[in-house]
Amino acid sequence: MELSPPFGTLALPAWAESVRRLGERAPSGRLGLHTASVLRRICLMGGAEPFDIEAWPGVNARVYPSTNRCEKRVFCAPHLWDFAELQALEAAMLAAPAHRPFVFLDLGANVGFYSLYLDAAARRAGREARIVAAEPDAENRRRLEQNQTASGAAAIIVAPVALGAAPGRARLTQAGRNRGEIRVDLNSADGPDVEVITVQGLAERARLPHIDAMKLDLEGSDAAVLAAFLADAPQSLRPDLLIVETNGETGAAIAQLAAAHGYAQDRTTRTNAIFRRTAATQTEAA
Repeated sequence: MELSPPFGTLALPAWAESVRRLGERAPSGRLGLHTASVLRRICLMGGAEPFDIEAWPGVNARVYPSTNRCEKRVFCAPHLWDFAELQALEAAMLAAPAHRPFVFLDLGANVGFYSLYLDAAARRAGREARIVAAEPDAENRRRLEQNQTASGAAAIIVAPVALGAAPGRARLTQAGRNRGEIRVDLNSADGPDVEVITVQGLAERARLPHIDAMKLDLEGSDAAVLAAFLADAPQSLRPDLLIVETNGETGAAIAQLAAAHGYAQDRTTRTNAIFRRTAATQTEAA
């Protein structure tokens, strides 16, 4: 994808970029989030979006903070956004066998921050990665591809599909302004029509020999999609690391589902749960 205007053209004024960089010193917890919010409001006085920023080393992004919550949070103090999840993903990549590519499925990729972060981490480590970023929404996907181009993230394959428990067609709906909350609606007659594919179907389409890590952020359909995948997928496609969005009652259901298929819950963050395949399950699969 050609990036027009070229990356850097939409950089913040120098004073605003200096303020944004102060966010990198924000502590964790509520104080850090409040500090980042104040600094972000000051920065956004520096012009009209989008803005070209370096989110993490090797990750360049053209961000639209007013319409996407994850872009807003990564804009200032990106180390406070899904930090434990990104660290777990990078650690899994570094610990994986070096003789083959590390394969990551980013399901519900939004504008691609998980994929971009892993791509940059793999390049720093001199490791090969294959990343499939599935995002059904055309605008989010456009932003993802802009960020991919700006970052030179060649390991990412963008898949314009939604994930479901069964293949088919569906509509996309959006309740509010946050583009990160666009979801699949099997019963709606309104909204963009998209292809729905299963996780195993996506892996087969991408010709993946294995999956090392998988992130699901599917706005409510995570449990159903994960259940269908774990019911049918061969052991070779079962990732050692799972990162799954959990909201309210879905957290307990997803934890029970994961445990039934040999995954132990490593930790829970503000929005996600991190699961690892148990050693016994890995031994059985070998």
